Amino acid sequence: MRALGSRLVGFAGMALAAGGCATGGSSIQLTSVTGDDLVREGKILSAGELNGLARPGTVLVRLTPNGAVQRWTSGADGTFVAQTTMTMEYGRTPTTGAWGHGRWALHDKTYCLHIDWITKDNGKVATEKSCYAVYRMDARLFMAPENMTPSMKAERYGEVRFGS
Repeated sequence: MRALGSRLVGFAGMALAAGGCATGGSSIQLTSVTGDDLVREGKILSAGELNGLARPGTVLVRLTPNGAVQRWTSGADGTFVAQTTMTMEYGRTPTTGAWGHGRWALHDKTYCLHIDWITKDNGKVATEKSCYAVYRMDARLFMAPENMTPSMKAERYGEVRFGS
């Protein structure tokens, strides 16, 4: 296994809306890689492989391209409530502690999500809507576009973990 040319982001105990610890007290190290690395060395999971990982009750933790960590538990009805470490801006006021109502679905080999991000002080501040392929590279999983343009290959994409 080669060393990933990536940054590591530690994630320990992002508070949940219910007041619990998002990771059960453990520290999670998530990495990011370039789209070029994924195209050259990664393999897109098949629909069957993705269906085996992303199912109702699965806890998903992912590193976004901008370095934020997001976490949610996939509901059987296709919904979830997500938390993020990302700072959201509403007008000129940055705020942390954002959460969002979301929907998830699998379409062939892609994981699709729609999240309406909300902050406790400002209400809805952003909407995120995307479909991602899940790539396996060096025994890690990453979410990135399935068909990357040359400019996308220069961008960084974060690791994702599916668990219980």
